[in-house]
Amino acid sequence: AQKKFGASSILFDGTGDYLSLPVSDSLKFGTGAFTIEFWMWNQDTNHINNSSYYPCQIQIGTFGQNNIAIRFNNDGTEFRSSINGTNTSHTVSIPEQIWSHVAFTRDSSGDCRFFLGGTQIGSTYSNTSTIDPVSETRIGRENWTNNEYFKGYLSDVRVVKGSSVYTSAFTPPTAPLTAITNTSLLLNGTDAGIIDKSQSVKTITLNGNTKSSTTQAKYLSSSMYFDGTSDYIAFTSD
Repeated sequence: AQKKFGASSILFDGTGDYLSLPVSDSLKFGTGAFTIEFWMWNQDTNHINNSSYYPCQIQIGTFGQNNIAIRFNNDGTEFRSSINGTNTSHTVSIPEQIWSHVAFTRDSSGDCRFFLGGTQIGSTYSNTSTIDPVSETRIGRENWTNNEYFKGYLSDVRVVKGSSVYTSAFTPPTAPLTAITNTSLLLNGTDAGIIDKSQSVKTITLNGNTKSSTTQAKYLSSSMYFDGTSDYIAFTSD
């Protein structure tokens, strides 16, 4: 397993693994500013063995439908940022088997920037398209027609709505990311409190405020807490 900042991370094996989040106003940016960033350990850029496929790290909404996606191509030569179906290539050698910080930002003027390791890759470009997704967010898989899965580890996935955290070269974070002002999503990958130890369930969705709790426990140190107002867990095996 790979860890960042001495904690843990989220593993994707490249053959069906991904996280999904329901449609949320917190992930609808309109024409405004936003930041998407994460730490990535890319195990194998070419695991799909098809250069026309693009393993996806995060995609908010369905491709081409008021969405935003960050992914890299399978010949290892470029990242792509996609806003509402418009692809912009950022030419760079895709790092493998090393932790790399990735960030994509749009400021209040519509200027978009892509950063790898704190260095801007390619030129600043303008895209003021509305980002108003009507379908789920996927992390580790694209949300369209192909099974373009990421193979490796992600940590500290953070989405900030309403502000561009980075507008020029910067030193990548040296500690776990925190929920700064306007943070709408933060996955540090440090605590999977509710898991399927049989590993037969494909997807576990925690609805409402369902969470792991140490207040009451049976056998182990924690239990699943439901507050009685819309909390429940959904499972799928496909």
